[in-house]
Amino acid sequence: MEKKEKEDERKKKYHNKVREKVREKEKKKWEKAKRREQGGGEQERKVKKKKEENKKEKEKKTKKRKNEKS
Repeated sequence: MEKKEKEDERKKKYHNKVREKVREKEKKKWEKAKRREQGGGEQERKVKKKKEENKKEKEKKTKKRKNEKS
């Protein structure tokens, strides 16, 4: 009987620990989404700016190639 109780206690602790980790992950995900909605943090802005620059570079290259073909 006592062995079973210890086992149940151990399982309960493990289950709670796992649930806590899941809660933390969800919390981080929501915080990240909230920051993104508000314009993002410094790093997100840098990444966004870099992506836009890369997109413009790509467009320039494709225009250049099209001009060379014609």
